[in-house]
Amino acid sequence: MTLEWGRALARWAALVAVSLAPLLVYWPLWGCHGPDRLFIPEGDFSSQYYPLRYLAAVRLARGELPLWNPYAFGGQPGLADIQMAVFYPPQLPFAVAAGPAFSYGLLQWQVLLHLALAGLGMYLLALRLTRHRVAAVLASLAYSCGGYITSFPIQQLTVLCTAAWLPWAMLAATLQASGKAGMCRKLVALATAVACLVLAGHPQTALLAVYFLTAYGLWRAGMLRAWKEHVVLLVGGIALGLGLCAVQLLPTMEFARHSVRARLSYEQASAGLRWDELIGLLYPGYFGGTPHYLGVLVLLLAVYAVRRRPWREVSFWVISGAAGLALALGGNSPLYALARALLPGFAASRNQERSVLLLAVSASLLSGYGVSSFWGDEAQRGGGWGVQRLLVGLAACAAALYGGQLLPPAAGSDVNVFGGILKQHFHLLWGCLAWAVASFRAAQNRWQGRQAGALLATALFLSLASANWRFSLGQGPSVVSRPSSALAELLREGLASGQRICGVGLPEGPNAGLLYGLPDITGNTPLRLEAVERVLREVGSWRAWQLFAVRYVLAAEPLSEDRGLSLRKGGLPAVYEVLQEHPPAWLVYRTRAAASFEEVLRLLADPGFDPYSEVLVAAGLQPGPLPGSGQGRVRVQRWSEESLDLQVESDADGVLVLSLVHYPGWQATVDGRRERLVSCQGVLTCLRVGAGSHEVKLWYRPLSFAIGLGLSGLSVLACCALVLTGWRLRRGLGG
Repeated sequence: MTLEWGRALARWAALVAVSLAPLLVYWPLWGCHGPDRLFIPEGDFSSQYYPLRYLAAVRLARGELPLWNPYAFGGQPGLADIQMAVFYPPQLPFAVAAGPAFSYGLLQWQVLLHLALAGLGMYLLALRLTRHRVAAVLASLAYSCGGYITSFPIQQLTVLCTAAWLPWAMLAATLQASGKAGMCRKLVALATAVACLVLAGHPQTALLAVYFLTAYGLWRAGMLRAWKEHVVLLVGGIALGLGLCAVQLLPTMEFARHSVRARLSYEQASAGLRWDELIGLLYPGYFGGTPHYLGVLVLLLAVYAVRRRPWREVSFWVISGAAGLALALGGNSPLYALARALLPGFAASRNQERSVLLLAVSASLLSGYGVSSFWGDEAQRGGGWGVQRLLVGLAACAAALYGGQLLPPAAGSDVNVFGGILKQHFHLLWGCLAWAVASFRAAQNRWQGRQAGALLATALFLSLASANWRFSLGQGPSVVSRPSSALAELLREGLASGQRICGVGLPEGPNAGLLYGLPDITGNTPLRLEAVERVLREVGSWRAWQLFAVRYVLAAEPLSEDRGLSLRKGGLPAVYEVLQEHPPAWLVYRTRAAASFEEVLRLLADPGFDPYSEVLVAAGLQPGPLPGSGQGRVRVQRWSEESLDLQVESDADGVLVLSLVHYPGWQATVDGRRERLVSCQGVLTCLRVGAGSHEVKLWYRPLSFAIGLGLSGLSVLACCALVLTGWRLRRGLGG
């Protein structure tokens, strides 16, 4: 009984240790108060992810789905922006429970929870593969505290969430299916992990993870010589997982086709690590936060695993790690050009250094394999081997210290990396010494496996924790204190229905409109409509203010008032009112066909063009013959996030132009009769109205969302059927 209790205690201690390790690394986020407390500083996390998640929380708490986001770029799809993570299971409880009280601190807790999730998933995966608890602990620490997880994924929350689910998906693909009941359980487990991985919100990392998972499943099927079973379960699990998240995936794919990501050039997409940055494998922070930093101890253990384990057991991890590092070089490596040509999705993604995820997973597992065979090789036990390893380790330390003197200065600095010996060479020195001492003691038969493993795990944790945590913590950003709250209230009171602001200059960043419910023509999100971006960039600020019914312009520096602006509030940001009122909806009685979008941009940029008297439409989309002149009035009765009600009176047939971004999914009726919506003025929406008085209604219900909802519903039913079938089979076998 004592032995069983000891083993159970060891199992639980390992689970608790790998779950709490990342929380200990980032203890200043939750363990400090007052002036000593640190935050995830200004960056994508504060200016992009928090506003998007806050808007989703507010709408979900009201019982609404945020299908449309009117508070950025003049309006664009909301739910289709996958970074909002509306359907992501770990996000939903936070959003629904908090609502408008969804705080920056709650989002930081999601970071901590996903770090723990990543560590626990890697621990269980490594335990399954190596059958060794100490090896699994070390692999978990290498992943959850390593350079990849603790670098840019802290700022880019969706990358972190996706990477946290990859070990769980691989674990589901690793579990052996025992009979039909086991196959049902494995299929549902794999589908659930894949769905969470995709719904986490970063398509590029999710695509990379699915490719990696597929390759891993095929390699494992070959290893076990069970192609039929494993391939069927792998393909079925991934397909069912994609079906579960179709309600998110289809709208996002539709949005991406109209976004700036649809036509990335090779130069835009191929940026990655430079060759000289590979020094970050050993030296953390030489070029700032180092996503490919592994530490010398992980590398030594990985090399040891390659030397001592059968090649067929470690070949996949060696090849995938090398491939991940090569892909992370982007255009600096020929492998990226090959992947771009052969693998769908690579052409639509940027920042190829994110591919270092494959290296992080592979190296972590290889280090676990190395630990599992560290003291198990009886042929190497002897004093001679131990002395040799100790000498080799010390020689490596000396070589590293000498080599550090020869390194060039860091970029933008005249300081040699060797000058930062405590923060650079210390990690390499500590890892080499830990390896040498553990190897020496194990070779002398003076240590048991747990003792050597405890030394290596402690050395690795201290090295990674001290090297990486400082790159992601700092002073609290502006969104924590919300300095613009009073100003936002004044702006909201002054805006009429359908009017917007140009919010450049708010300290909360370009997505401040999402926090305060201010319709804005600025924003910050990777997915944004290409047509809107080109119009805002190329037609001039005054024309953009006309088209998007801008009333207030906020600026970080004084503007000239002879541009038709009147200063309403000084200071920073300065608030200007546009003197000429731009209506959100108006009637036009003359159209002009444009042969191309470039011609539309040219005409809009022409100061002589009047968008209130003439409407630009694509050739073949003219709304029928018009009289060329007329008079009318448009009264906005309601202009909410996803629906509009207007009263239109006209003495002749005309075109109703709305300061509403044209996008598939908007529908309209005139006096209860469906009417076709047409794109006009490059980015706006218009529809034909006849003479007389009319009630016009518009609402946003995208077909992609409806189809995705149906597919997700069918997939949920399929998962329920599989669970029920597996349960009945187990009961039948038990009986």
